[in-house]
Amino acid sequence: MKKRFLSAVITIAMLLSVITGMSTVVSAAEFDFKAFEDSGKEFDKLGEKFDGFDTDNLPTQGDPKGNTNDNTEIKTDMMIAARNTYTLGLQNNGRVVSSGLSLSGADKVSDWRAITMIAAGFNHSIGLKSDGTVVASGSNSDGQCRVSEWKDISAVATGLDFTIGLKKDGTVVGAGDDMYGQLDFSSWKNITAVAAGGAHSVGLKSDGTVVAVGKDCGTILHTGGWRDIVSISASSNDIMGLDKNGKVYSTFANKYASKAASFTDVVSIAAAELYAAGLKRDGTVITNTDDVDVSSWKNIVAITAGTSHLVGLKRDGTVVATELKDGMAWNSGQINVGGWQLNVPKDKVTTVASTPEKVLINDKDNKDKGITVLPASAKVLVNSKETAFEAYTIEGNNYFKLRDLAFVLNGTDKQFEVTWDGDKKAINLLSKKPYSIAGSEMKKGNEQAKSATVSTAKIYVNGKETPFKAYTINGNNFFKLRDIMQAFNVYVGWDGVKQIIILDTSIPM
Repeated sequence: MKKRFLSAVITIAMLLSVITGMSTVVSAAEFDFKAFEDSGKEFDKLGEKFDGFDTDNLPTQGDPKGNTNDNTEIKTDMMIAARNTYTLGLQNNGRVVSSGLSLSGADKVSDWRAITMIAAGFNHSIGLKSDGTVVASGSNSDGQCRVSEWKDISAVATGLDFTIGLKKDGTVVGAGDDMYGQLDFSSWKNITAVAAGGAHSVGLKSDGTVVAVGKDCGTILHTGGWRDIVSISASSNDIMGLDKNGKVYSTFANKYASKAASFTDVVSIAAAELYAAGLKRDGTVITNTDDVDVSSWKNIVAITAGTSHLVGLKRDGTVVATELKDGMAWNSGQINVGGWQLNVPKDKVTTVASTPEKVLINDKDNKDKGITVLPASAKVLVNSKETAFEAYTIEGNNYFKLRDLAFVLNGTDKQFEVTWDGDKKAINLLSKKPYSIAGSEMKKGNEQAKSATVSTAKIYVNGKETPFKAYTINGNNFFKLRDIMQAFNVYVGWDGVKQIIILDTSIPM
């Protein structure tokens, strides 16, 4: 019954977009909630009102304060997720809390551990673990939760009854409903981010273009003309894209989309079935409708959109939420997030502080131009010993000098050698072999911003070419910390209280 209800909601939204008659891709999504007033009767007939539930006192699953001994490194844009009747919050200890109610059990996530990214679906939820595997909760009616065999995943997204996973090699996998071809990723390559709507999937490519597959009602899949996109979001009736200049694009075709001027200077976007929201550089939030009140929101570093509610993560780690006015919101307690404390790591607050141009590090046409990167501020414990590294924050991730990492692991059972093959222009990493000291290791930086270029060298791990992303800074190769540690089975954790990165070769992986 619930699946039929949700499908009806999606169909109503899609039909409204077609009836408006607009057939071109427009910028700065401005689809006013008023466009859906005529469908109020349908929502009244089909909507789940959860009669009999005490929605003001629904339990919050998990420890809202995140007071555990687990440590997992995460980014702010992965710490909150929302859908129709529930909200998820990812703590920096790798555990997940929830508010609201999902009849399918999608909110049952309190036993998840070592999570680095969360995705909330209509009937199911997905968690990406630090080892690249995936867990799921909720309905498995179409096989959308059959993700236990997935490996080497770097990002996840959820649609109506399907799940998509971005692999580290830039390809995409899927599980669940494929009625409209929303899992047809056979031609997708060089993907850097994914999003999912009700019956369509979206991929952001490394060249800043966007691909989409699935049900195309009206102009929903029409992203072919988009360029220089750095972020994507999707709902059942829309795809949104944010370009390097902070301009927002939408495929939602209706008369309200002409209100484009309000979405400017945006650093993050969130698409929902009945509205859209943008996070501005100054930490405030804008929406395309007066039916979502965010006038008091400040110091926001991430946003996520549910079907009828909007959630914001603040710089201090607290969470705020609001729902649609005029009685059109599902009242299931999904906005009861006032007690959450997600302990945002200071060096992870990059959404507002960074500029969209810096995201161009994924753009192959710009990799020789260089970008400006800032020193990473977090301390590091290597086998319980505090160690000073020269490291930089790029795209919210910590990049360390390759030879420094080899140096500090030398003599442990996780040691590895670093060699250079001049003929192949390749870096070779060999596990279990002693590291040959070059003499330039562990030199401190000057704590100043630096220019970084994408490294063109190939990377081989034990003879197998591996698609690591690396940057050259002052003639040295810097790699994403988690990539190197995972390659040699070294535990990486995050102590949110002490603001310390933990590397430990004794913890089993």
